[in-house]
Amino acid sequence: MVISVSIGIGLGLSLKEPIANLATGIWLILEGSIKPGEILMIENEPYKVKQLSLRATILSRQRDDAEC
Repeated sequence: MVISVSIGIGLGLSLKEPIANLATGIWLILEGSIKPGEILMIENEPYKVKQLSLRATILSRQRDDAEC
């Protein structure tokens, strides 16, 4: 019983971030406030939205075309 509780707690903690990312991705897509091709200012630096998906948003930094 202790082992199954430990496994449950471990799984719950390890899945917390991926589930939060998925929920945020769904929210961004359904809301439609951000679309591919738009420019976002993050810490006074422009980033272009390259791809928007359920799990991740890919941004391109304009000064060196780095993706993050």
